[in-house]
Order: sequence, then C-alpha cells, then structure tokens
Amino acid sequence: MDKQWQAFLDAPPLKAVDLAAQLQSRGDKIAAELLSKPEAMGAPLGDIDLVCSGGGDLNAYYLGMEMILSRVAANSTSLRQHRRAGASGGGWIIYELALKGENRTLESYLSYGMLQEAWPISFATILSTVLLQDHHWRMMATWQANKWKDSLSQLDTKINLALTCGWWDPKLVMVNKFTSPEQAASAFISTGAISQTYEGNSCSDGSQKAGENMTPLFQDDVRTQLVVNLMETGFPTIDMGGGKFTSDQFFKLVQRGQDEAVEFLRTGQVARSKKIITLCPVGSKVNKNVCEDKESSPTVLV
Repeated sequence: MDKQWQAFLDAPPLKAVDLAAQLQSRGDKIAAELLSKPEAMGAPLGDIDLVCSGGGDLNAYYLGMEMILSRVAANSTSLRQHRRAGASGGGWIIYELALKGENRTLESYLSYGMLQEAWPISFATILSTVLLQDHHWRMMATWQANKWKDSLSQLDTKINLALTCGWWDPKLVMVNKFTSPEQAASAFISTGAISQTYEGNSCSDGSQKAGENMTPLFQDDVRTQLVVNLMETGFPTIDMGGGKFTSDQFFKLVQRGQDEAVEFLRTGQVARSKKIITLCPVGSKVNKNVCEDKESSPTVLV
C-alpha cells in the first residue's frame, strides 16, 4: 500500500487527474459567471484573512470554497486575500494549497480516495483509517516539503498552522515560519497528528486548543477574518472527519464548497447553515478563538 501511495504522489492516477481537471473547469465557469454579473454580488469583502477549522478531510469544502475566492480575487478588486490560519485538516489544506498549488492538492486528495477504494479491508474502520492516514500523511509531508523546498520561505507569515504543544500543560502554538523541509514537514504533521515531537516539544492536533469551533483566529486585529467551520459541511463528520472517504465523496464536497462560496459572495451567508462561513470583523473579541461581536454572535455579511 505504501508503494502505491508513493506512486500516486509522484504521478497521480489518470482518474484523479481527470476529476481535478473537472473541478478546476467548473470553478473557472462558476467564477466567470459570477464576475460577469457584478450586480448580483453582495457587499465587497475587501481585505480579509482566512481561518479554517479542524475537521479532517472535510477540508474538501474549504478547497472548493478557495477555488472560487481565489478566482474572484484574481479578477476583481472587491476581494483581497492575505493570511491564512488553520488547525488539523484546516491546517493541512491551507499549507498544501500555498505550497503545492490548487491542481496538485486536488490530485493528492482524490488519489487518496482512490487508495482507499483499492484497499477497502484496510480502511474498513475509522480507527484503522485514522492510523493509516496518520502514516500516509507523514510520507506526504516529507515528500512535498522536499519537492517544493525552494518555495517554503514564501509561506512565512502567510500560512499559520495551529499546534497543541507541551509535555505537561499543552497550549496552542502557531507556526508561521518554514525554515527547512524537516521543520516544515514536522509542523504539517503536528497540526493534525495523534502525537509528534516538534522542535523538542510534544505536540499533537492543533484543534484541541483552538477554541470550541477549532478555529485558530488571528489575535492581532489587523483585518476582517473569514472563518470556515468544517463541522457544518453537512457531510458525514464521523467518516470524512476521520479520514475515511472515496474520491467521489471528496469530489462532491469540493463542489459543495464551490457552490456555497458563490452563495456567500452573493448573499452574505449560506442558507443551509449560517455557521459554515462567517465574518469576524476588526474589533471583535477573539481571545477564546471564537468571534464575538457586541451581541456575542458570529457576524454574517449583509
């Protein structure tokens, strides 16, 4: 299985390549249609930081959402994206998109869905799947950090990974410097790991200390934060949150992220769940990693 996974990393299977191309073509079409009708857009988001919660491979939703936001930002002055922060699956996806790019990130996750399809008995339970993905993500962490080692420094301050660290009294640690392939790989592993030694400290899944929604919000009050809560995706949280998914499930959740990003840009909220994408304005109370305004509730764009 390890050999097949490494082969998928080096050269994604044709099905994964095709599915990724379909999603990118769909993202291009949806974003172009949205931009062609500016009157249908809601209030401009302006300058934003993005925060993605923990939630394992439910991060497919964030990937789809970012596919729309990035295209709008590239072709409109209404949206300017800056820093990103994430814990666990949310940390993985922001790091991978910044390091590997959209296409290779899509192919990696779709390929892993195909790996699970090829080894159904090995991935039969959530426990076995969690342990296998922990092992395979360690392989991927080393592979991608070395393959794109010359680009690691470009992630500095832009990508912020939440870790839970401490031998006796674990605390939230944010990593936003990537100094070597070894350090970057260890930080990537730590944000979602069961256990990892990072720079001499005992670390594990960053969502544990990132507030009740597992959202490591920026504390410096620089700009509005767009916050994505993966646990509100509406997909099987036990399965995908634990790493158990097929390529088709991942594909469909990326599509949902694309569609609901458009809905949010048009209306300022997602009707299906008003908690899935929210805005945390400058001046909000964020010290507990939950955004509270004067009414102590998440803010939606109106």
